[in-house]
Amino acid sequence: MKSKKKVMALLIVIVAIASLILITRPKNCNSDDICFNKAAAKCSIAKVVTFSNDNKYNYEILGKKKENCIIEATLLNLSNNQPKDLRDALNGRSMKCSIPVEILRNKPVKDIENLNDYCNGPLKEVILEITIEKMYDLIVRNLGKISTEIIDVRNITK
Repeated sequence: MKSKKKVMALLIVIVAIASLILITRPKNCNSDDICFNKAAAKCSIAKVVTFSNDNKYNYEILGKKKENCIIEATLLNLSNNQPKDLRDALNGRSMKCSIPVEILRNKPVKDIENLNDYCNGPLKEVILEITIEKMYDLIVRNLGKISTEIIDVRNITK
């Protein structure tokens, strides 16, 4: 009698675990953006591998927090048109984005122009770091021209 109760309890636990795994497993939209955008509009757990400007991304909806949908964006492969050091710095990096569901109802994730404003994580940090480095290089390159122009203006006003 005790062994039947143990077997039943074990079966109940196995069924509960299997159900939990099936419920929390994201719907795999593969490369179907329409499937993913429908899931995003409802903030249903799903994932998609998609391309934008020759860059390969994985988007995964992790769930809902208040009125925001939590989506993890991972840059799987930066375009081969980009320099190797840039590809090495960005490939495989991800960021978590907390996007208002209202925005996702009206616009696909890939079309959100200011997506980085809703995100944080290693991918965003490296993008910001690279942007700052490029701006610094641009300023340093043009500093000579700017100082020459300032000297010319000072000479004219004398």
